[in-house]
Order: sequence, then structure tokens, then C-alpha cells
Amino acid sequence: MQTNNTSIKFDIPRSLKESPPIYPEGVTFKRRIVINRNNIIRQFQPRNLTLQLDNIAPIRISYEVNSILYDQPVKATEVNQEDSKKLNLLAGYTRDAAEEELGWDATMVDVLEFDTPRIRREFMYTTNIVQNPRTGNTNADLAKGIVDAINEGSVKNDDIDILAFLDVVAADKTEKQKAAILRLARKLKSPYGNMMPFDGPRANARLKELGYQYGGQSNKDVEGIAYARPTGYSKGVFWDALEIAKKYGGTTFAPVTIYGYIENPKPSELKADRKSWLEDFKKMKEKMIDIVAFGMDMDIAPVRDTIKSPFVFGGFLPQDITTNSSNKIRETNLVDEFGNPFVKK
Repeated sequence: MQTNNTSIKFDIPRSLKESPPIYPEGVTFKRRIVINRNNIIRQFQPRNLTLQLDNIAPIRISYEVNSILYDQPVKATEVNQEDSKKLNLLAGYTRDAAEEELGWDATMVDVLEFDTPRIRREFMYTTNIVQNPRTGNTNADLAKGIVDAINEGSVKNDDIDILAFLDVVAADKTEKQKAAILRLARKLKSPYGNMMPFDGPRANARLKELGYQYGGQSNKDVEGIAYARPTGYSKGVFWDALEIAKKYGGTTFAPVTIYGYIENPKPSELKADRKSWLEDFKKMKEKMIDIVAFGMDMDIAPVRDTIKSPFVFGGFLPQDITTNSSNKIRETNLVDEFGNPFVKK
């Protein structure tokens, strides 16, 4: 909650002395100024998620106890291209949120210029390698940074250049961690122009766009129970789904629809991966058969013949976005393993 507006007196000479504006090559320091916080544009958040209260609180408390820490770097900005009186906030979003909670009407920032868009993008992440009094980059933050950099053209959409980018913006990470960040980014941005990758949240968002249920019963506009999964069998979904299916099924289990997707599809392997997904999906029914047979002390064969699994395959999310001569996208809705429109059996 924001407090009453508070006027803070900033000592720029002291700040310049205790925290001189030392920036990497390609980043030009123009000036350090005090600016009204209303003149800051906050549309360049490099983080993957919205600011977390747990991150803001320690910085707010530090401000309340210590006031301004002049030996720490100040927030970084650049002049907005559309309005020269405004500044784009590039680094220091968590500190800015703490200042907002404290009701500060002004803040101190450095105004910078960058030689290239790539240097600008790298800077937005390298400033978060040091943690105090800032909060560091998560893997999700860095994956988002990769996607943003590719979309703006400052990083090539190939693994070699992405890893070179990570060598700069994730210098505090191990090679194993960088590889994990690359895999995470590939769930957001495919190296193939005709493939649409998904992670869990993006898969759910796509199902919502298409008007289907997802995340159990997360779509309040649609009836039923459904999940989207990158693998045909999921232990977590198995148990969660059975709980909901039992609750809403009356005398038997309610049907549970499982939609499939491939996290980082390759054009030459998409069909085979989907077939493998379907083979894996059979384990959902087999798992239930095994549990029932064990619990009732019966042979599996008669249980398999009589039990009706609540798990129903609902099709694969559209991931092949190849366009034909008429500029129509190949897959726009749920499909089968061959990429044909899905028909419920």
C-alpha cells in the first residue's frame, strides 16, 4: 500500500563519488539526475513475471532504515524516443516498486545510451547479476530476455548465438544452468519458423483462446475437466484428475480430457513425437487398472476388460504453423497425430 507522498532530497555529487557511473563498453553514461517519478515509463521490465511482494519488502525496509545507499548503483534509464521529457526505466524495477510503496515523488537515475540493441538488451540483465540491494535474474527472466532479444533482432535465433548471449547476461550461471535456460527459452521460441512451442502456461492460454477447458476446471466459461500435458502420462495430473473426476462424477468418474503438445517441436519429428505421446498416454488407463486390480485383489485381465477409464484424449494443440500458397496456416485448432483436424471418437 502506498504511503503519503514523500519528498526525498538526493545528493548527486555524493552519489557520483561513492558510486561512480562505470558501465561496460558500448554503454555511454550521459548524466545522473533527479526526476519526478511520474516522468518514468515502465514498459521495459526484463523480468518474466510481475514484481513479487517478497522481493519488494526487503528493499522497502532498507530504504526505511538506511534511506538512500549512495554506494550502490542507481536505476538505469534511457531517453524515450517519442517524448524526450520521459525516461524509459531499463533496470531497477523492484527498487522502483519499493519507492512507489513509500510514496516517493522523485527518484535518482542514470541516463544512458547504447551502441547497439544487443548491448542494450545485455545490459538490462547484467545489472541484475549482483543481488544486493537488487534482486537477481531467475532462469525464467533470462529465458524471456532471450525471446525478447530474438524478437527485436539483437540475438540470432540459433543456439550458438543464444549461448553467447547467455555468457554475458548469465555470467553468474554454470554451463549446466545456461543449457537449462536455453531449453526453457526453446519452450517459448522455436528455432523453426513454422513451429509453435509451448510450456504449461502458454498451452493453457491457447486452449482458452480456442474455447476449451484447461487446468482442471480453470475455464469458468466451459464445462468439464481437462488438462494439457507435454507427456502422455503424468503422475500429478493422474491423481489430481481422479480427485476432481470422483467429486463430479456421481456414481462413477467424470470424464477427464487430456490435450497433448510437444514442448519444442521439430518439423521432421513432430508426427513421431505425437505418436510417442499417444503411446505414453495409454499408461493413464493402465495405471488405473493396476490400482483397481491391486485394491480388489483381482487379476488384471478381467479388470482391463471391465473398467472404463475416465481419461480421454482430446487432441493435440496446433503447433505446425506452416502457411500454404493461400497464406493459410496448416494447424489452427486441435489436430490428431498426423496434423489432421481432430475428430472425437
